[in-house]
Amino acid sequence: MVSEITPRTKQALVHFWQLMEKWQRDKNEMVVADLIDEVVGDVNYKDHLLDGTEEGEMRYENVMELRSVASKYDSLDLANHCVHFWKRSRWFRIPMNWNRNPIW
Repeated sequence: MVSEITPRTKQALVHFWQLMEKWQRDKNEMVVADLIDEVVGDVNYKDHLLDGTEEGEMRYENVMELRSVASKYDSLDLANHCVHFWKRSRWFRIPMNWNRNPIW
């Protein structure tokens, strides 16, 4: 199955993995709002969302609302910043039936 991955797909997966590693490092040095900005910029998410449709505009506004909520926690020390944000954010609630032991 892995041998069936095309070189282009492999390159995209490697690039994505590198981004994930970068964000893992940066989370220890950045507040969540800045990390959101970095992720949105690194993957050109703004350009993807702002596709000229009203729906795209609304989706981008949602991302900016998430960033705004995250910025309220900027004054916390970095060690606790992410924890407080994710625990209090209504954006990321774990469903009761979510598998807490994912296979990856």
